[in-house]
Amino acid sequence: MKKFLSTTFIITACSLLFGCSKIVPSQGVTMSAAHTKFLKTCHEDLKYKVKTKLVGKTMWIYVPIEERIIDVKATDKGPFKSSEAEEKITARYIDAEFSEDAINVEYDIAMSKGYGKSYGYSQAYTEEYSKVQNNVLMALKDSFFDVGNIAGDIEFENAQKDQSHKKLVSSYVKTDKPPAFFVVTISNITKGLEIEIMLNFEDYKKAMSPNPIIPYEEYTKRYITEIRGNTDIISDNEGKHIAYRDITMQEFLGKQIINRVNFKYTRSDFPPGDDTVKELLAIIATTVRLYDFKDFLSVNLKDLVTGDVKTVSREELKEYAQEEKTQGKYHVIKFF
Repeated sequence: MKKFLSTTFIITACSLLFGCSKIVPSQGVTMSAAHTKFLKTCHEDLKYKVKTKLVGKTMWIYVPIEERIIDVKATDKGPFKSSEAEEKITARYIDAEFSEDAINVEYDIAMSKGYGKSYGYSQAYTEEYSKVQNNVLMALKDSFFDVGNIAGDIEFENAQKDQSHKKLVSSYVKTDKPPAFFVVTISNITKGLEIEIMLNFEDYKKAMSPNPIIPYEEYTKRYITEIRGNTDIISDNEGKHIAYRDITMQEFLGKQIINRVNFKYTRSDFPPGDDTVKELLAIIATTVRLYDFKDFLSVNLKDLVTGDVKTVSREELKEYAQEEKTQGKYHVIKFF
């Protein structure tokens, strides 16, 4: 966390006591300088043929590579199969989209029975790809994190409090604003395979700061990745096949809801209960609460198996929101 905001205190005091309205320029990095630094790092230091495109409040970063993205590796356990069936609740399908005034979720989630089986290998990202991804994201961090920053400013985990704070400061301090979203697409142009990473910039800053505000596990739910293949990717050094657009909060939250549902049903240390509707509403409620998102009137859940539709209002949805569990350490203090 950065030290407390002395600049805001001075500006606010000036406004309240003297009624001044002068706009004070910040000492933060400009978008132009950040963009130049990022491209210099990628082109000259890393030797990546990076292309960028700013669309509205979204910065697109295209990274064509020839290194493999996915590799097949042997597992420690080797081949095996089990005759004992295992039952668990499985998310077989989940989709979330925003209409003009509603969040619409379609799902097929049910108890399923399966038998353990493996051929002794699994897929994983290659070391070459992981290196490219880490280098690009680090260059993004080093270049854009200080855009518009004000010396001594602070950030809040609570979205509503953070937005109110930033709105107040921006009323008095003139700054460049960084993009709201970054989309990094790393494409293997020899095989036609690519991975897209969608980042909400404020989330990224809060997770990657020296004193992270967002815990790692929580950030993995907000970090959107998609892997896909297409022959249009082959030999595309310019990113011509990319559907460039300005990412909206609705699109981002829709993808995040899907990500959170998949996380809950496959990776969470707190497995889902039997009430699927309740679980989905809790995920949706928590997601919109974290971003203080209120631009909808209702949530519609459609069970693709039964055809049943459950509708709750925005006010009713608040009852399902779950508070984030505090992560900390125990310390024993001895008094003498």
